[in-house]
Amino acid sequence: MLRIFWEYRQQLTSRCQSSSLEPQVEADFLAMIAKLEGSHQPINLDIVEKFSDDTTLGELVEAIQREIQANKPHAALDRLHTYAMKKFADLLARDGVEFGQHDALHARAGRYINNLRQTSQIGEYSAKIAKSAVQVMEHFNQVRNNQSFAHDNEMLSLAEGRYVFETVLSLLRFVKALDEAKFGR
Repeated sequence: MLRIFWEYRQQLTSRCQSSSLEPQVEADFLAMIAKLEGSHQPINLDIVEKFSDDTTLGELVEAIQREIQANKPHAALDRLHTYAMKKFADLLARDGVEFGQHDALHARAGRYINNLRQTSQIGEYSAKIAKSAVQVMEHFNQVRNNQSFAHDNEMLSLAEGRYVFETVLSLLRFVKALDEAKFGR
């Protein structure tokens, strides 16, 4: 019943008949609904953090957290993609590695991994594993472009969206482990 009331409120809000809630109130309400529904295991978002003074980064992190608390990882994929783009741009800039503003996510991830390999910051096996991470990021670009809210697309199902979301988070954790000194400053 709470979910139905929430959807009704969202319809009113979209027609500007009601004011919007504070982001934390909305996130708490949606988390309560998800908990009552008993339908989701929480996704660990410890890796999604504000890592620079970028003016939009805080809002981006909050938007991702709201969608995850509402058990909608498939709806947060476009924002997770933007987050990953910003993260790899930050890491590359800190290492002094050039990249283009319009480079795809997998290109940024590839440059970052190559830099770690070339500067002997990772070993042979980690480099091989990291190469597969670049391929996953390439597929994530396709998901973002063709199955997320980034464009007028048909969305991934909840289960597929969760799988993609958690896979990307796992890769970000792997990158953090490879480069603990730079990641998350």
